[in-house]
Amino acid sequence: LALGACSNGTSVSQGKTDSGKGSTSKEVTYRLWDAGQQATYQKCAVAFEKETGIKVKIEQQGWDDYWKNLTTDLVSGTAPDVITNHVQYYPELAGKGQLLDLNQYMKDGEIDFSKYTGELANLWVKDGKRYGIPQDWDTIAFVYNTKLTEEAGVSADELKKLTWNPQDGGTFGKLIAHLTIDNNGKRGDEPGFDKNNVKVYGWGLE
Repeated sequence: LALGACSNGTSVSQGKTDSGKGSTSKEVTYRLWDAGQQATYQKCAVAFEKETGIKVKIEQQGWDDYWKNLTTDLVSGTAPDVITNHVQYYPELAGKGQLLDLNQYMKDGEIDFSKYTGELANLWVKDGKRYGIPQDWDTIAFVYNTKLTEEAGVSADELKKLTWNPQDGGTFGKLIAHLTIDNNGKRGDEPGFDKNNVKVYGWGLE
C-alpha cells in the first residue's frame, strides 16, 4: 500500500494558517478502500488538521468500486487529491500521467527512506519518479519453507537473487518447478513429472 497524489486537474483551495490555529479554506480529499481502517485514519486526519490547518475529507469505497470509480474519476477530473494505491495498479496510472511525481514536493532528506524494510520504498519509483510512499504494515514479502528448500538443494543466497520475466518465469519460475513434487517423488523439472497428481506445490499465493 502507498499514499499517492493524483493529477486530476483540480487544485486545493488556498488559505492562510497560523501554526494550525484559526480558520482556513484548505481541504484535501483522501480515498481508501478499507472500511476497517477508516476510523483510525479519521483520527489521523483530525490531528493533521489541528497541526496544519488543512482539512482532510476521507472517502471510503469497497475494493471493486474503488478501482472502477477511480478510473472514471481520473478521466473526468473528479478524482480525490490523495489515494491509497497498489503496486499492481500504479504503473498503469503513472504511465497515463494520472499520478504526480512526489519528489517535486519533498525536500532532500525530509523523509528517511532507509527506515523502510528492504526495497519496499523503491517499489514506488519508476524512471526516477516516486509515485507513492509506503503508509503501513502491509508490506510485500517472499516467505519460504527452509526445510523444503534445503531438501531441494536451494540455498538462502540463491533465493535472494531470483529473477522473473513474463516469457519463461526466469529463475523464479524454475524454482517453483523444482520445489513442486508429484505423488511419485518426481520434481516439476524432472522427466516423468505428473502434473495431475501433485503432492507438494512449489508456490502458494495467499
